[in-house]
Parts: sequence; C-alpha cells; structure tokens
Amino acid sequence: MFKFAFSNYYLLDIAGAALSVAARIRERYPDDPVMLARADRIEATARPVITAYEGVDTKPATAEIIEKDNVRDDDVRVIEHVLLVHMLSPLHAGTAPAAAELHRIMFGEGLDFLNAPFSVESARLVSLFDQLEAKADLLAAVGLTPYVAQLRASHQAFEAAREQRGELRAAKPEIVGAVRAPLAAAVRAAILQVSEPAHAKHAAYVLEPLASLRPKTRPAAPAAPTPA
Repeated sequence: MFKFAFSNYYLLDIAGAALSVAARIRERYPDDPVMLARADRIEATARPVITAYEGVDTKPATAEIIEKDNVRDDDVRVIEHVLLVHMLSPLHAGTAPAAAELHRIMFGEGLDFLNAPFSVESARLVSLFDQLEAKADLLAAVGLTPYVAQLRASHQAFEAAREQRGELRAAKPEIVGAVRAPLAAAVRAAILQVSEPAHAKHAAYVLEPLASLRPKTRPAAPAAPTPA
C-alpha cells in the first residue's frame, strides 16, 4: 500500500495535490458512488486549507521560483543542444555514439517534463542526476561535465527558493490545527479506499500527485504508489 507521511510535506502543497487526487478519482471512477464520495470529502477539506493561507504574500517568493525554474530549464536545453552538435556534426563523428546514448537517457521521452508541475520536473531531474553518475566517461567524452554541474547548481538554487516559500507559507500556525486534521483524515481514507483490490487498478495514477510531492527537507524521490 502507498505510504504517505503527512508531516514530511507542507500543508498547502498537500492540499493542492489532494485536489488533483480528487479530480483523478472522478475521472477514473465516474460511476462509483463510494469513490466519488471520497473525492467530495477530499475537496471539502482541501479547499479550507487553501483559503486559510490566503493573505500570505508569497508573490515575491513565487516570482523568484519561476525565475530560477527558467534558469534550470535553459540549462537543460543547453545540454540538449550540446548533445545534438555531437550527434549531427561530422566534425564530432567520434563522439556521436556517446552523445546519442546520453541523449537517449536524458531526452528519450522528450522535453515535456520542463512544462510539468515543479515537483514532477524536480523528480525527473533527480532521477537523471542519479543515472548520469554512472556515465561520467560519456559526459567527459562530449565535454558535458561542466554543463551537468551547472544544471545541478541551478536545480539546487530552485529547490532552495521553493523551500523558502514553503517556510513562508508555514508561518501561519494558528490555522494548522483547524484545517490539517480533516484533510489528513480525508486523504488517508482515500488512500485506503483506492488501495483496495476493487479499486487498485488506478491507484498509481490517482495517487501520483501525492507521490510527486517534494518533502520539506530533502530532494524529491517520488514514491511508487502500489496496490495492496
């Protein structure tokens, strides 16, 4: 069964992911009254969380996050351009195979992840960094080592900015007790319900917004929502 530790995540982030879970429940179980009731309960408890945080001025922090996300996106595109030069130019025929392998690893599924939610893009980049650890020789062969280091740095700067915004949002302790418990109960009930054999077929898809959330204090490594 999918495990979700509420205390590891910012409450507002959980609320946003919970609304996505509710929408996915309605999408995959449109004729199941039990599941639809779970979706209604999630939405009814998630929206007060979002409303409670209204008035916290996170616009400057959000602007910084967007700016730093654009920087890391540009760093990703630069890497692809470097690889394409090695793959397409006859001047780099000797390094074309190494470039093609790295391109397959990094961009085999395209660049769509750059337009995904921040947490999804972060998870993708962390996964890529892990995979590239074993390809140091290929990175060196095409001169990509400093470009990957730059991408790591811009990714870390993005995550630091996102962490700071999360701390700003968390600075309203007076609302936490009132809205946290109902949302936690609704999310946990939905996890249990969707993990039952009768509903488990769509569990991974339905719970993916929660699985992709970035924890408060460590890089994202998305959990794998598995049926019971």
